[in-house]
Amino acid sequence: MDRIEDRDINPLWGEHYPKSKTNILSKSICVTIAMMMENKARLVMGDNDLVDKLHFLLKHYGIPKEQFYEIEKEIGNF
Repeated sequence: MDRIEDRDINPLWGEHYPKSKTNILSKSICVTIAMMMENKARLVMGDNDLVDKLHFLLKHYGIPKEQFYEIEKEIGNF
């Protein structure tokens, strides 16, 4: 896969999040998507209301907040 398109985010998350604890490729894909969500939120909002925009994007793309924050926590351990 060359690039993750917006339409691919939800299916990729749904496929790879359950395997992210045991599969490094799946974890890498989830980390990449989490970083994309943070970047998208920053591009739209700057640093103002970043959390609100991030939560809006997570809901829009069908990514549960709890799962996102679990992966975000793992980024430091990656």
